Amino acid sequence: WKDVYAELNAADWLQIRGGQFKIPYGLDQTSGETNLDFIYRSLGGDYLSPGRDVGGEVHGRFFERGLNYWVGGFRHDGQNSRSSRDVGNEEITVGEAGFTMAGRVTGLVLRKAGPTFLKGTALSGSYAQGSVSDKGFLPNGLRGRTVVTQHTFFERMFVKGPRRRYGTDVEWAYGPVGARAEYMFVTDARQQQGLGDENLSDIRYKAWYVYGVWVVTREPLAYPVEPRKGAVGLGGWGALELTARFDKLGVDSVKGQDPPFRNTRAETIFPSFDGVWTAGFTYRANRWVKIQGNAILVTLSDPERAPRQPDTDIPIPKFWSYV
Repeated sequence: WKDVYAELNAADWLQIRGGQFKIPYGLDQTSGETNLDFIYRSLGGDYLSPGRDVGGEVHGRFFERGLNYWVGGFRHDGQNSRSSRDVGNEEITVGEAGFTMAGRVTGLVLRKAGPTFLKGTALSGSYAQGSVSDKGFLPNGLRGRTVVTQHTFFERMFVKGPRRRYGTDVEWAYGPVGARAEYMFVTDARQQQGLGDENLSDIRYKAWYVYGVWVVTREPLAYPVEPRKGAVGLGGWGALELTARFDKLGVDSVKGQDPPFRNTRAETIFPSFDGVWTAGFTYRANRWVKIQGNAILVTLSDPERAPRQPDTDIPIPKFWSYV
């Protein structure tokens, strides 16, 4: 089960939740799958946002949903952080932090004073912090993978110490058009992770995206979009959206005395990023049926970490996928 929780609704400004659910961090990751404008979430939403975990939070709203907050504590830092590795006959979980605190605030900052076309603008901020151990003496940093093909372009590195996640995002809608943008900055400490047990500079993971949506059939952009002429099966033909997004995830560190290397204990991390263009459509036939198509162009900055052509060692740093 994805979400299993109990919630006490004490008041609009105070609701208490416990169980398994999404850690309150980021816009893309906390949006429900049925409301996504693309088939795949952004790279940051998949690899830098924590996702689900077991814990508790308090949340609420003020000023008729003009200001919303979420604050909680969780057993680990989300399912997106971790994966399993077989070491001998034992399966070991890598990548996750320990107990994690997280919070998110979002507000309609221009609802009272802004021009009409900006009144629906929501501005948000997120923060999360946990601590990563070097248990099992395995690389426990975060990783980066491409969409569709799931090729790993940045492997986990040896880390130990605080993992801090910062994020900000903005969402805008006016009539049948809308846009979203989000920026995430995450650091992993590397305490005593040098070849001589010295401290190394933090790993820096940076991700951002910007995208636009146009509802061709002219329904107001909302989630979910309600077909203006009725849904398929209810006398109408549904609603059609066109979408476009640019998305980027990069990893590096502060430059040290040594030149950049790709090994898992490098003093200076060889920088690597993945840039993704996505264009597509979303057809909402009714509340139960959504059909999407995406054309996705992936560009990797480091050919050494790119996938190879079949039966050769020729890198493919740029490629298309259609879904």
